[in-house]
Order: sequence, then structure tokens, then C-alpha cells
Amino acid sequence: SCNPNTQKVDWITGAFMFLSKKNYDKIGEFDENIFMYYEDVDICRRASNLGLNNYFISEFAAEHRHEGTINSLQKASYNKHKIIEKESAITYLQKYYPEYLKTVKFALKLVFINKYMISLFKLYVFYLSQNRRTHNSYKLNTSRKILSLLKGKR
Repeated sequence: SCNPNTQKVDWITGAFMFLSKKNYDKIGEFDENIFMYYEDVDICRRASNLGLNNYFISEFAAEHRHEGTINSLQKASYNKHKIIEKESAITYLQKYYPEYLKTVKFALKLVFINKYMISLFKLYVFYLSQNRRTHNSYKLNTSRKILSLLKGKR
């Protein structure tokens, strides 16, 4: 009999996902346009659209080190994972909710203009330790790159 904690869900994290070869062939490959953070949501959605179910099975467990892949990469002068996450979200929205894309991009622009201005202010107005200056430089560069992405200049 099935564990009572096993339940049907909309999506499963790609960090610990299993599917049969038969279902993989039916669903299709991961979308290469969605590099990270939404590829699992996309494949689960495509499975659901084909009438397949996604289940959380509580008998199994795995440790997921959040941002493990990104943190293993060389640290650049910005938070690359935040840009990749926004890029993947935009690609996912474009694929399934194109009518909301303009509104979401506008809201993200407001958020990141605000973050950019706060980081700029902190960096140049307050005396900060070198560690805080570096942290605020990362935030500033991240916000700048996300704004560039949202304008389509990336």
C-alpha cells in the first residue's frame, strides 16, 4: 500500500526527480532555453499537460544544497545565479503566460531600480568596511545586469 504522505503535486524539484524512460520520451527533453531554476517546473507542467501525474513520495529523501551548482562556480563581480533565475523565469513566462510578461518585467524593473539605487547610495554615501563595499558592489552589478536583461540588452 502507498504511504499516506505520498501526494500528487504540481511539480517536483529537479534536484531529486525520477521518471521512467518511457515517460521521458513521451514528455520530451528538458527545454535548453531554460537553463536553471525553472526547468523542473517546465518538465512537470509538460507531463501534466500529457495527463501524467507528478508525485511527492515521502519514503525517499535527499539532501539538496541550495545553489550548490552556482556556488561551485567562480565568484564573479555579481550574483550570476540571480540573473540566471530571472532569465529562466522570463523564458518560462514567455512560454506559458506571454500575456503577463510585460507586467512582470515592469514590476521586476521597479524592484531592481530600487535595489540599484539603494546599493549605489550605500556604496558612495556611507563609509563601509571593504567587505560591505564588495557586497554592495555585487548587488549593484547584479541589479545593473538584471535591468539590462529586462531591457533586452543581454
